[in-house]
Amino acid sequence: MSEEDRSTQYPLDEYTEVQIGPDEPLEEEQKEDLGYMSAWGERANRIGEKGWNLIQIAFGILLGFAVSACLYLIKSEGFLALNVILAFLIARFGPRGLEMLFERKMPKANVAMLITLAVTIAVYGIYLMAFDGKPLVE
Repeated sequence: MSEEDRSTQYPLDEYTEVQIGPDEPLEEEQKEDLGYMSAWGERANRIGEKGWNLIQIAFGILLGFAVSACLYLIKSEGFLALNVILAFLIARFGPRGLEMLFERKMPKANVAMLITLAVTIAVYGIYLMAFDGKPLVE
């Protein structure tokens, strides 16, 4: 097939300005422009809304426990303690990383993470007051 015939049969892609024919493999950038999703993204899109809400809440609780574990189980002293930095990184980039992995928004994961973190802070405070005899505020 000559170049002229090909250019009329297969128009240029408006985003990448590359001719795409049926026998040419697509590059990663072209796949993104044409709406192709990763395997995780495709799986997430096949899940119904009710199931997706449960997955968001489960991942949010898991992230909340991970942040709490960083705050309470890792003991380090100093102005910028390692446990606080690690907890901040998990809380800040964990939900965004999951959104990028599943290629779907996860607002309920953020809420579930914050609720789990608040509950664990309250439980830890009650534990300190009940068993160690220390008031939370002196």
